[in-house]
Amino acid sequence: NNKNDQPNVQNHAHDPASTTAKPQHPNQNILLLASDCVYFEELNAPLERTIASILSAAPTGSMCLIASVRRWKRDNAFFSRIGKSTRTKTHSLQCVCVQETVTRNSSIDKDGGDHDDLVEKREIMRIYAIQWLRRTL
Repeated sequence: NNKNDQPNVQNHAHDPASTTAKPQHPNQNILLLASDCVYFEELNAPLERTIASILSAAPTGSMCLIASVRRWKRDNAFFSRIGKSTRTKTHSLQCVCVQETVTRNSSIDKDGGDHDDLVEKREIMRIYAIQWLRRTL
């Protein structure tokens, strides 16, 4: 085992999770930035494996920030489950919502009839911080 107890990731040439990012300077933290990347559920597991592979080999303090607009309840599933399939005996991915912004937009829905309807739309934008941390036993 290495110092970060890396998760077991299958080694496939076409699998982006099989490569590990190496910083130019060995002690330099890595910051992964992503946005709107959890829409398709079938891609959640490969995304989690990729994040775990990169962060488990990175210096302590490295993290992934993901900005996401909540469109459906299932969009939250990735963030609530992250770390469960990639955890090791000593480490796991830990995910925390660090910012939430709720905006409300009102508009008039012109239906062509005698009356117009006022429609209010609510949008929730969240930013999550994900780190590879030692598990508390």
